[in-house]
Amino acid sequence: MRRAVALILFQLEIGLAALPALSEAQNFYGGVVFDYSVLGDGQGGIAAYVGVRFGEGALSFGAELGRGLGDGDPYEATRLRGVVRQDIGDFGLFGSFGWSQFDILEGGSAEGINLGFGADYGLSDAASLRFEMIVDHVPDYGADVTSLRMGIAFGF
Repeated sequence: MRRAVALILFQLEIGLAALPALSEAQNFYGGVVFDYSVLGDGQGGIAAYVGVRFGEGALSFGAELGRGLGDGDPYEATRLRGVVRQDIGDFGLFGSFGWSQFDILEGGSAEGINLGFGADYGLSDAASLRFEMIVDHVPDYGADVTSLRMGIAFGF
């Protein structure tokens, strides 16, 4: 729990330091993904996310907040994470690190960290496809949860 609080405070400090750059935000975006968790016999669900990226040139950084929209799934995940993205033409490669919280169906929640990497492909100036793998390390939940995701993002 202390590590999760420390991680959140660290990300808030980074966010506060980036506030002056909000007027120069490169990209606000949101989207939906199909989130397939490789856990036991596998489970899938829909998740929604919003984010913002800053930066000049091909390298950008930002923050993202996502939430599983499962209804009756064994868990619903909330993720707050920092994202670094490298633009390579129509494609972008990105990595992420952040905090995870799983709401457990039987009641309660479990917290931990997540690490992800993926790619996106620009369909237009306002839409892109996203492919990603996220590993959540949540000690109180049990084994690490690996999620494969595919979805679409819209810039606004």
